[in-house]
Amino acid sequence: MLPTISKALLKKTLSLKQKKFREIYHTFLVEGIRTLEMVPTSQIKNCFFTKPALQNERYSNFAQKLTANSIPCYSLEDEQIKKLADTATPAGVIATIQKPPISWENFCHSLEQTKQPPKLLILDAIQDPGNVGTIIRTADAAGFSGIIALTGTADIFTEKTIRATMGSLFHLPIVEKVTVKQLTSLKEQYSLCFYAGVLSKQSISLYQSKFNLPLGIILGNEGNGISPAVLSLADTHLEIPMYGQAESLNVASAAAIIIYEAVRQTTSSAPNKH
Repeated sequence: MLPTISKALLKKTLSLKQKKFREIYHTFLVEGIRTLEMVPTSQIKNCFFTKPALQNERYSNFAQKLTANSIPCYSLEDEQIKKLADTATPAGVIATIQKPPISWENFCHSLEQTKQPPKLLILDAIQDPGNVGTIIRTADAAGFSGIIALTGTADIFTEKTIRATMGSLFHLPIVEKVTVKQLTSLKEQYSLCFYAGVLSKQSISLYQSKFNLPLGIILGNEGNGISPAVLSLADTHLEIPMYGQAESLNVASAAAIIIYEAVRQTTSSAPNKH
């Protein structure tokens, strides 16, 4: 039997639904057994289960694993998990997760440890959490080295973003609140070629472009696109051809197309099979 969650712990955990408290405690919420099984055990601070969930072998085994690693686990009522969860029908388990300690310096150091030339994705004030999460998932699938979220980009650690990443949040380094000055310095330090997804007079078709490593792909805000200061860093402006009547693509869809064209041009080896 797991101990029941206290009122004080429930109150503190509920506060993590607000960005202010996620930043104060350097902690965020993750819901669902599938995603939680992907989280490094060392990052899990507390885990909460409903009693019906613990009747399931998968959930019970997960609770035993956490307990064996000295991670506090608690039981809570259905009404309590509904307050914590972001979904209409909670999955029966939710945990508080320690934010990975990725500073700008740590992120840059991680690039130095990669065996291959860096492939980076740069998000410039993308606002929709679902778009951000989907883009992170695509970058992970394509084997990118890391994600740079410039100042003004949606919070990476909202529950909607986390859900959209499908666990990819825990697979590659992501750094937030990066300034244009820092990005400029990174470009110079690593001789990065920046490719911007943008419609401009300088744009060329994505399929006429030549991707060179190391590279960074810049994606802009859903409504306003890439800011002038960031766009000035781009070496190439890329346009995705429209063959039908739609004027544009959702930024997450555009990201997937550009990312995989870059991978196609710069990767010679076959992908790992799972």
